[in-house]
Amino acid sequence: MDNENIDLQINSLVGYQVTQVTIEPFSVQLLMDDTYLHIKGNWVLLNANGEVIDRFIPLEQRTEFDLWRIAGQMVKSVELINRPPYSLTIRLENDSQLSMLANSDGYEDWLLSSDKQGKLRCRGGTLTFSRV
Repeated sequence: MDNENIDLQINSLVGYQVTQVTIEPFSVQLLMDDTYLHIKGNWVLLNANGEVIDRFIPLEQRTEFDLWRIAGQMVKSVELINRPPYSLTIRLENDSQLSMLANSDGYEDWLLSSDKQGKLRCRGGTLTFSRV
């Protein structure tokens, strides 16, 4: 595992603004400057008090979609738990936080991709980094 490059990619998000939130049939995607985060697995968005604002729900079961509320927010900090079960948490300037927890089903949970830093992919019990 290339921990130095992973740390560089994760830490480079601090200060980036979430400029776009997109919902797709089986995933959501965030655009932050030159980086995108494609989330296909479980995620939860908490407000500053730790209350759930939104979470992963299959599209056909959704009646609301509140992840859009993070659009325009700046990334305050990022935390990666770099051991199974892997998780990635992004804290925003309004003290809300978006957390993604890896499943163990072997499907891609999330992909953090940057033209400058590379690709960090979480697929169940595996975390991989590759240069672009």
